[in-house]
Amino acid sequence: KLVEEHVVAYLRGTQDRGVAACAKHFPGHGDTSLDSHRELPSLPFDAKRLWQVELRPFAEAVRCGVRSIMSSHVAVPAIDPSGAPASLSPMLTERLLRHELGYDGVIVTDALDMHAVTKGWSDGEASVLAYLAGNDVLETMPAPRATLEALCHAAESGRISAKRIAQTTERL
Repeated sequence: KLVEEHVVAYLRGTQDRGVAACAKHFPGHGDTSLDSHRELPSLPFDAKRLWQVELRPFAEAVRCGVRSIMSSHVAVPAIDPSGAPASLSPMLTERLLRHELGYDGVIVTDALDMHAVTKGWSDGEASVLAYLAGNDVLETMPAPRATLEALCHAAESGRISAKRIAQTTERL
C-alpha cells in the first residue's frame, strides 16, 4: 500500500509537469537475491503472492496512466515456467502487462547488455525476443550492428510483423 501511494505521487508529480514517468522494473525486482547485472534473478513466489505484492504497484501505475514501464531481467516461474526473463517473455510482458493489467503505453527493456540476458542469448536474438515479447524500446544493446541486422532480418522474414511495428510506432 505504501509503495502504491509513492507510485501515485511520483506519477502525478512527474507527468503533471509534462515528463513521461517510467515505472520499473516490471514485474518486480525488490525481493530478489541476485543482481541482474551479473545473473538472472527469479521471483520464486506463487501467483497469489505476486498479485498481492509485486504486481500491485504496477497495476496502480497503469490505472494512473503511467507513460512507460521498464521490463526487468527477472524470471517469474509461476507465470512463465520457461525461465526467460520478463524482458524476453511474451507471457510476462505481452500477456500479463498488456492484456491482464491493460497497459497500452510504451514498454522499454532494461539494458540488454546485462549478464542476465547476455549469458543466455546472443545479442541479436535477445533483441528480437525482447521486441516480440512486447517491448517497444530496446535499451543498451551490446552489439548495435548485430542487433539492427537481426531486427531487420526478423522484420523482412515476417517473424516481426508490420502490424507489430505499427503498434510500436503509434505508442512512441
